[in-house]
Amino acid sequence: MKRADARWEKASAPRLLAPRVAWRNGEWDRLHPDVNPRHIKRHLAA
Repeated sequence: MKRADARWEKASAPRLLAPRVAWRNGEWDRLHPDVNPRHIKRHLAA
């Protein structure tokens, strides 16, 4: 969530964090079966 010149609103935080939470909890495949994790791994695994 911390990026140079990025502005976030509190109301948007859950929507922005949901994919990362799903990845970290090991639920990505169950929640997003149509998305290839290789394309997003570098963004969510950090």
